[in-house]
Amino acid sequence: MSQFSRAQVTAIVFEAITNSLFTSGRPVPDGIAATTKIIGGIEGFDSPAGVDVTVDLELQLGIGLPHNVFVKTVNGRPRARTLNEVVDVLCRMLGAEES
Repeated sequence: MSQFSRAQVTAIVFEAITNSLFTSGRPVPDGIAATTKIIGGIEGFDSPAGVDVTVDLELQLGIGLPHNVFVKTVNGRPRARTLNEVVDVLCRMLGAEES
């Protein structure tokens, strides 16, 4: 069992993304829809931001993450994950409870 709920994981991901964008001087969204693709769907979120956010998430959640948690492979090709899909991966890794 995890110390984090799904809602908490979602909030942590949102905060990590917005902090990365803010510190790099990029526009910060007011919110991110669950179906928004992190890469390509959020203005200014690029590979360096992905690295920053991944490290931030590892520190906050206390887990090691895959090389790129924001990308999945579909039919042998890389595809951007949505916010919901990223949270799903993190919750599975954490054993987080639904809430």
